[in-house]
Amino acid sequence: NERTIGRTVDRPEVGMVGRSLSTLRPSGKGRFGEMLLDVVTDGVFIQPDRPIRIASMEGTRIVVEEAEDGE
Repeated sequence: NERTIGRTVDRPEVGMVGRSLSTLRPSGKGRFGEMLLDVVTDGVFIQPDRPIRIASMEGTRIVVEEAEDGE
């Protein structure tokens, strides 16, 4: 779900689900609500317009994984 009910999210958080805007090979762009973020996978390529979830954050490095459609 790309919305958070009851509050506005203005920074990325682990568990957020968004969409890949570019091919992640392994880095690229992802959209989470209104945020456009530079993201990286753990080495897996993800095609554009796929659901992605923030798996971890290490400083400014945002690691994502492919999520299931409808999450």
